[in-house]
Amino acid sequence: MTQGRFERLGEGVYVDPGYAESFRSLGLTTVEEMFRFEGGVRLNKDNLSPDRSRLRFEIPAPAATLFLKRYNRTPVLRQIRNWMESGRRVSTADRDRMPGEILATAGIATPQVVAFGAEWGRVFEQRSFVVTRMLEGAEALERRMPQAWNPRGGSAAERRAFVEKLADFVRRFHATGYCHRDLYLAHVFCDAAERLYMIDLQRAFQPRWCRWRWRIKDLAELHYSAPGEVVSCSDRIRFFLRYVGRKRLTRLDRWRIARIRARAWRMADHDFRHGREAPFAR
Repeated sequence: MTQGRFERLGEGVYVDPGYAESFRSLGLTTVEEMFRFEGGVRLNKDNLSPDRSRLRFEIPAPAATLFLKRYNRTPVLRQIRNWMESGRRVSTADRDRMPGEILATAGIATPQVVAFGAEWGRVFEQRSFVVTRMLEGAEALERRMPQAWNPRGGSAAERRAFVEKLADFVRRFHATGYCHRDLYLAHVFCDAAERLYMIDLQRAFQPRWCRWRWRIKDLAELHYSAPGEVVSCSDRIRFFLRYVGRKRLTRLDRWRIARIRARAWRMADHDFRHGREAPFAR
């Protein structure tokens, strides 16, 4: 666990030195206080497991919006699975923050980690947390499809350039050995300069075997979440060709595309049964 650039505020609590004074002023110097803190807005999701909570709060110096993710008594079997996938004992919050350190070396931008910490029992984690800074001026591609990837605006060249930019971004991400396992457009952010960011890395891992199986899962999630009224079939093929670094599809490429589409349709069938639309099928 990298702690070198962080300041230790209290037992199990590490903070970026530039934010330490604000954390002290809020009393956030112990794991106990991190879990008592309610000085912000609760971010609730229907599918959020009961051992997890999320809070958005503001600090004055430096002026920033922060997100606090808390993991309280993560089930033991999930902790063991985290250790096996990481190759060592790590906290649940570490699973969220540590991939960013490796991804940064590959040019994959992720939210800045401001603070983190954990409280351990004899063997297992009792609770852990991570604080990240909001990506200012950036939005999820799910909500803000850039002008370059919109048939109602932007030139064809701009459109192609953005498709290729996204494909390069995903290829570099997979080249690190990581797979996201939740790679919807809601988890790829884009700012005004069209710089891309990867968020929500708590499920990311580096599979030792069947790596293409997990890559296909990631690509199927991107395909599924790309709205059909915006992203054309040509865009999707252009994305895949750029991703694999070829000008023409091989037989293996066509087989992989068929698997991506089949997986997306299985996801769509689930949504249809629950009265929801599938974005790519619009």
